[in-house]
Amino acid sequence: MGRVRKVDIEKIKELYIKGYSDYRIARELDITSWTVGYHRRKLGLPALYERRRPKRIDFEKFKQLYAQGLTYRQIAKQLGTTIGTVCAYVTKYKLANRRPRRIKVTDDGILRLVEQKGYVTVDDIAKNFKVHIFTAREHLHRLERKGLLKRFKVGRSYTGSQRYSGVDFFRTLNIRGNKILYYSDEKRFIELLSKVAEVDLNDRGAKRSLTALLRDNNLPDELIDLFYKLKSSFSTTPSTTEQVAR
Repeated sequence: MGRVRKVDIEKIKELYIKGYSDYRIARELDITSWTVGYHRRKLGLPALYERRRPKRIDFEKFKQLYAQGLTYRQIAKQLGTTIGTVCAYVTKYKLANRRPRRIKVTDDGILRLVEQKGYVTVDDIAKNFKVHIFTAREHLHRLERKGLLKRFKVGRSYTGSQRYSGVDFFRTLNIRGNKILYYSDEKRFIELLSKVAEVDLNDRGAKRSLTALLRDNNLPDELIDLFYKLKSSFSTTPSTTEQVAR
């Protein structure tokens, strides 16, 4: 067992009389605030709390930085204060608020974006509406539960001893991991998917793997046939999908 450190009770009383809080006494004596509180209560002393006065900033300097067009974060860093303090000064002196306003996320807004692009990702919603990625995911999941959106998960498909990744087929989408594409119009989605898919139709293994990926995403056979029909109609065939050796 470790050696128990002796606590100087008289020193705790001395610092307490000076108006030190438990945390400050703990720092001075290199012990825990819990230990200070324990001995303070045994001495019958009430807790003391230190109020921190907000740091006053140079208002003339603040106005100068604000006039230069600096962001709240940059102004706070220059003045050695917090963004909250900068916001308070902007409100107090009725200056124009430069903080970007979030666009309200609505079902109609998301569906319009899906209609424009053909499909969206969680990142698309987060960037377009300036919301956190978790908030964007919740909105997309709700629309999916309502049946207004469908998902296409770019995962992994297998065929024999060969393994192909959905990322290999859709490199141009800059997909990382098992990214999900959300869409509403199946036919239009298939048309867009056929344009970006990279697959050599003469490679039976790759084609079989891609077909499995399409079926895993609950796409009916007629749409899969349409995908390959559109793919084969292109005059230039994209580069052959690289096999991932195992």
